[in-house]
Amino acid sequence: MVLRFKNKDLSTSLFVFVSILAFVLVGGFFFFLRYGIFMLKSELLSEQVNKPYWEADVIDPFITPSENLQNKILKPQISKDSPILGNRDAKLSIIYFSDYNCVYCQQQKVVMKQLMEEYGGKVNLVWKDYPDNDAESFSWQAAVAARCAGKQGKFWQYQDKLFNNDLDLDNNKLIELGKTMDMSAIDFAKCVKNKETENVVLSDMQEAQDLNISGVPFIFIGNQEIMGEFTKDELKHLIDIELENMEGE
Repeated sequence: MVLRFKNKDLSTSLFVFVSILAFVLVGGFFFFLRYGIFMLKSELLSEQVNKPYWEADVIDPFITPSENLQNKILKPQISKDSPILGNRDAKLSIIYFSDYNCVYCQQQKVVMKQLMEEYGGKVNLVWKDYPDNDAESFSWQAAVAARCAGKQGKFWQYQDKLFNNDLDLDNNKLIELGKTMDMSAIDFAKCVKNKETENVVLSDMQEAQDLNISGVPFIFIGNQEIMGEFTKDELKHLIDIELENMEGE
């Protein structure tokens, strides 16, 4: 059955009305469809707001994932390879990123050793290597040599000799320095050339970069951070704050 309108104006008006109605209906359908999808996605994302994006079930396509992001750390790590001076079970650790080719680093380490004596077994010192990124430099090779001395239980003693300003040290004298100590010179010499030892130093360097440490000396005392030169009183103040916070927990 075909409908024909006798009145031309009525026909035109009806056509316009039907067209507008169709446009509104179709537009409304797509609006509610899009709105519904948006609300569903928002609800799913809200359930995962505390998850890292790589663990989320719904991934935002506009986020460019970094393959290293999942491996980033938020605070320094204490591992089995970390040299620790003082009571290993101390309540508070001073984590110290340093370099043997740094004058201030020796000065600050002396201050921290004095503080550990004052605080007894409540505080210890954790060493982290952050040498020059050059395997031929004294800074780098000294870091490796000290770790090798550590394998024979002489890390801190060897370090004290490295920091001795009266010694005219260079790369060629690092092995000779080891021979002056009570440890196996053969094992020490082999270790210095061992890639495994270098990897321990590299691990500390990677950690420093992940933590955005731009220079040394750099220390962490609990949640506090200091870079550069600092006084004994400044360190005591930070240590007292952290120990007080621990007692309140």
